Amino acid sequence: MNHLAPAPWWRVAAAAFRLQFRGISWLSVLVGAAIQPATYVTITLAANHRGGLDPDAVVLGSAVLSAWTATLWHAGMVLRRELWAGTLPAICSRPGGLGPILTGKSVASATLSVAVITVSVSLSAALSGHPLTVARPVEFTAALALGFAATLPLGLLVACLFLLTRAALRVAEALVYPVFIVGGLLIPLAALPGWARPVSGGLSLHWLSVLLADAAAGRPSGLLPWCALPVTGLLYALAARIAFGRVLHRARKEGSLEIF
Repeated sequence: MNHLAPAPWWRVAAAAFRLQFRGISWLSVLVGAAIQPATYVTITLAANHRGGLDPDAVVLGSAVLSAWTATLWHAGMVLRRELWAGTLPAICSRPGGLGPILTGKSVASATLSVAVITVSVSLSAALSGHPLTVARPVEFTAALALGFAATLPLGLLVACLFLLTRAALRVAEALVYPVFIVGGLLIPLAALPGWARPVSGGLSLHWLSVLLADAAAGRPSGLLPWCALPVTGLLYALAARIAFGRVLHRARKEGSLEIF
């Protein structure tokens, strides 16, 4: 009896990418990737009327913070939504496996969110009288690409963690604010206590914000941010691999995908 060979990994991921786009909740995208970033930019620029902060850094910090929120609520909920829909056991049992499907859907969610956030933040900044200018567009584009690659594993990690705990929604809410405070995205690190500042070094979003702000202002970033950004991404990828193995262990060895 002839058996069809399983589809290549990339083809399964591409199919999951297209499927995620078809089933996207445009209301959640509108709120999380359009309204929320616009609110961050407008309120922060208005509060900065005395010029204590660099307007470009405020705009870029708002964009990165919005990308983090979108990662939590869109990419992070990919597996959880499959569980709610009752399709997760079937996905785990198919030859393509869970990995490429999780990756394809997470990339689709992140890509759409970043695109909408970019438009929303740019328009909000322009309407607020502080249009974003980029002095070094090549470095800016390179930082965006590297930041996307380094932060995507964080979405995969969160997706797995959400499947391994009953408190997924509470975890998402709790993860937003520490990054908001210690990431140096909107609140300058100099305004934080000395013991809290080193925490930002473990956040890829912090290094992405530094690179984007430096490229926009035309400042040299130095080697540290360019090295720290991919290193944090690799650490997230390792943690995501461990969490993903735990998900598969429950599905295949324990025979259960229930949240304990």
